[in-house]
Amino acid sequence: MNYKLRKALVMVVIFAVFTTTFMKFIMGTSSSASTDMRVNERKYFKSYVVQKGDTLWSIAECYMTDEYDSYESYIDEVIDSNHLGSDYLREGQLIVIPYYSDSPEVCSSTR
Repeated sequence: MNYKLRKALVMVVIFAVFTTTFMKFIMGTSSSASTDMRVNERKYFKSYVVQKGDTLWSIAECYMTDEYDSYESYIDEVIDSNHLGSDYLREGQLIVIPYYSDSPEVCSSTR
């Protein structure tokens, strides 16, 4: 292959790569955002005073989010976070409740 032909071939390849890259940049890439994802999701902790009749299960039903595998895993985290010796709660007891959210919020369910 002579020098002029190789030079022309290299220029064509460079031009093709540049054009492809430029077109992708201009056109953008399409991405589909999941409606399930929370934009600024963080883990929060809320102080909670145990009310009469509260159980770890009822608290889990109120504050547990999809990030946890099961009610049991959420309850285990509540127990660990509060250094509870058992799953028994006393009325008036102050505990810390973990939850994930876009922003700090209070429980939306009614008990």
